[in-house]
Order: sequence, then structure tokens, then C-alpha cells
Amino acid sequence: MSVNPENSNNPFDYVGKYHNEVLDAFISELSSDSVSFENPLTFCTWMFKFITDTSLSITAPGIVEPGMVSDTLTPMVLSVNYYEQSLTDVLDVYTLTEEQKLYFTDLNDFIVSAEIESEEQLQDFVNSIIAKENQVSSVFEGNGEYVMQMAYSMLSVAKYSAVYWHDNFSDPDSSWSNLTITFENEEVWDIGESAAAPTHWSEYVAEDAVGALSAVYLSLGAVGPWGALASAAFSTGWSILKDNA
Repeated sequence: MSVNPENSNNPFDYVGKYHNEVLDAFISELSSDSVSFENPLTFCTWMFKFITDTSLSITAPGIVEPGMVSDTLTPMVLSVNYYEQSLTDVLDVYTLTEEQKLYFTDLNDFIVSAEIESEEQLQDFVNSIIAKENQVSSVFEGNGEYVMQMAYSMLSVAKYSAVYWHDNFSDPDSSWSNLTITFENEEVWDIGESAAAPTHWSEYVAEDAVGALSAVYLSLGAVGPWGALASAAFSTGWSILKDNA
């Protein structure tokens, strides 16, 4: 990674790290000759199952067999990927002060508006997120562990996702920059072309981050780290679908 996003003060920082590992597995599989898709629907079906199983294999290796829970859990995690509504729901459901609500909305706006065209700008962005991570315990004191878990998960994914997309889309030789999906009906999705502009992939970062937050919100923390992880990775798929479908 061009910039180190680690922060030991965030107890859920591994969510962002694992998020990038899932995306690496995702692009590796997509770039291979082992998968083909009849149409966008079959791609979506494959994508959601692959991300669910990969997330589980990373967070619970050897405990849950791949495929055992995909059919049950995938619809639940998918339901959090209604991006703008998810953030609104979070703020409405929890008893948060206006200051705390503003924390989430400001964070979302900050991520969406980020224009990271250089490594220096990326470092500034990561530093800003880390500063926000260091404030979580004081900002959300008294609101319970789930609200803090939402904040920590969102912040962690925001950092790692920003580094991931910057590094991949600033490298013309990366697998993501050169990814195209060709369906049997000859429809072609050029993923690299649709996402390469920094002003655009910052939306990927924001959607990844809100995906992580929303999974914790939806289940009151019951889905654990895999849920935040899978939901954040699903948001990448959601972004791909919005850009190309």
C-alpha cells in the first residue's frame, strides 16, 4: 500500500484490512478464466455468494463451510446496500444527539467530496480519518457499543478503501484498471473506465464505508465483523452495478 492506514486506537481496524483482502480475492477471480457469466443477473448472483463466502472464510476460517450460510445471509446483507437510505435509517433509529448525527453526516460528506489525485492527498485523507477514529470514544460516550462499532467500522473501511482504490485506479496496469466483464450476449462492462476518475471512485469509498456501518446497524452488532466486512465489499459490487447496468 502506498499509505499505511493502520490505527491501533481503532479496535475494529481489521474490518478495513479484511475488506481489501476480499476485494483482492474478488478481482483475482474476475480476472481469471475460471468464471463466465451469461448475463448481469448471473454475475450478481455469483458476486454476492462469492463475497459472502470469502468474507466468512477470512473472519471465521474453518468454522463455517463455504456455501452453508450464503443463501440465508446474503439477502440480509444485501438489504443494507440501499446507500443513502441506510445512512438516514441509522440516524433515525438510534438515539443520537444532533452533534453525533452531524458526526456521521459530516463524515459521509467528507468522504464523498474527497478528490485524491496524489499520494500526498491520500495521506492527508487517511490522517483526517485517523483523527476522527481517535475521537470516537469521546463523541459517542454513553451511546453503547453498537454505535461505536458502527463508527469504527465505517472509519476503518473508509481509510483502507481509499488507499485500495487510489492505488488500483492510479496504476494503469492494475487488474482493476483493466477489468472488463463480457457476457455471453456480448454486452461489455468496462469497470476501469467507469471508475477511474478520482471524483468518481471516492463514491466507491463512501459506499464501502456506509455499507460497513449499515450492517452493524441492521443487526445491532449480531452479524459481527464478517457482516460489516461483507456489506462493505458488497458496496463495491453495488457501485459496479450502478455504473454499468
